[in-house]
Amino acid sequence: MDLFVTSIALKKELTKKEIYELIKKWIIDSPHYAIKDISYQNEEYYEKRFENISIEILNKYLLNNDYFAVRFKVIENDNEWRTDCIFSKSKDNCKLAVKVSCQKNSFSGQLPKVHKPHIIKMLIENKYCDEELPVRIEDEPFFLSDKDDVKCGKIMTGELNTPLPVVYVSIDSYCKNKYWVDLNKLAIKLSGIAHVLVEPNKEFSKRLRTLSGDNNAHNGYVGVYFPGERIKQIVSYKDYLVRGKINEQSFMERILEIIQHSLLNYSNNALITWEKLQVEFHKSKLMRQQEASSEAEKEYTALLHEADQENLEYKNLLEATGLERKELEDKVSSLQSQLVGLEKQNSILKDKLENTQLGIITKGEIKEFYIDEVKDCIISVLKNALAGLNRKSRKYVIIDSILKNNKITGEGEKIFREIKDALQCKSNNELRRRLEKCGFVCVEGAHDKYLFFNDPKYTMLVSKSPSDYREAQNLYSDIMKLINIYK
Repeated sequence: MDLFVTSIALKKELTKKEIYELIKKWIIDSPHYAIKDISYQNEEYYEKRFENISIEILNKYLLNNDYFAVRFKVIENDNEWRTDCIFSKSKDNCKLAVKVSCQKNSFSGQLPKVHKPHIIKMLIENKYCDEELPVRIEDEPFFLSDKDDVKCGKIMTGELNTPLPVVYVSIDSYCKNKYWVDLNKLAIKLSGIAHVLVEPNKEFSKRLRTLSGDNNAHNGYVGVYFPGERIKQIVSYKDYLVRGKINEQSFMERILEIIQHSLLNYSNNALITWEKLQVEFHKSKLMRQQEASSEAEKEYTALLHEADQENLEYKNLLEATGLERKELEDKVSSLQSQLVGLEKQNSILKDKLENTQLGIITKGEIKEFYIDEVKDCIISVLKNALAGLNRKSRKYVIIDSILKNNKITGEGEKIFREIKDALQCKSNNELRRRLEKCGFVCVEGAHDKYLFFNDPKYTMLVSKSPSDYREAQNLYSDIMKLINIYK
């Protein structure tokens, strides 16, 4: 469930390294996490797990943008909190999208309380925000002057597009020209998610009424205006007056709620997500494999052409009449040796072309349940076989070389850990949801059948009554005997 989102325009000269260092400082300096260091070395993909925390980094040029994305995940009170920071840079713009979401593993009548990530305050304090915007991104209110009336009118009619929603605080001329909210507190609360504009006087309000086509908040009311839209939402201070005294906290919370809801609704279609980047990353990885296959095919074709040329020369020599028999036989013998060598090279390249996906052997017609399942299975079998071999044998040397150059991807191990955790669930609905996330398909009955990736050969029979610890362990042990490729 998404709870918070914003997108902050940054200075165009900012680099991925500067953003990484800022995010790293935020995480390491936080008193909430016992993380002393992040050993990231500029890899395309990086993952590090701690006790109840994990960090993933994706660094790749995708979809015509240079992306540096960080997912920071924390398990707290059986809830999974995810904070995504996605830095994107193109020729025309540079921005950081920040999203906080929570996956609750229990029923509750209230949404989890979310706090604005501290990274936003750090961006503002380090002056990383774009300074060429119509309205700057700051943690202070912007006090309008008389010369700002035209610009303000265009914001309210949607003619001037601001990077974030605008909160316009009007002056109450009927109550000693006061504002019904603490402007500094409001600006800090909304920093990084909205601009706070402050009306200077009643005359400004009158001019603005004409310039905005009667779309301005006035007389102490607060107006929320959305980027590029004439649409607004008015918040009345009168709804928060109790015996003539304003409940300022509730007043500000209502304004904040409107901003957060609008950004969440807008972000569903406008912002790229961590999940979308993951998909595009794996697409690009597959394309690189296909390009490597194409290069191998070109090499193979070139060698075949070279072999044909050698054969033609061989035939021409046989037809030559000016050569003595001994010279001819020697030349034929030399060419035949060359041809044998070329045929061996052709055979090697052909095998390489046919086995591009796995590098050495084909995986056959079997469909993988998850990424690199066949590869991981083969590596695991080779690891087990290596332990029983004579270290001086040729077989040991070959297998050892393969293992040193091919690492287990480990996608299956992640799934198996999630299966083990899921079997501890006390709720049937939660158990089913988490097992289906792991790839199982549920067939309901007196006892529910769970088919791993819908294959009847790998079936787990689960009672509808809650499982105790021993039963859960037995279920996990039984299904692992069928699907665990790592042992």
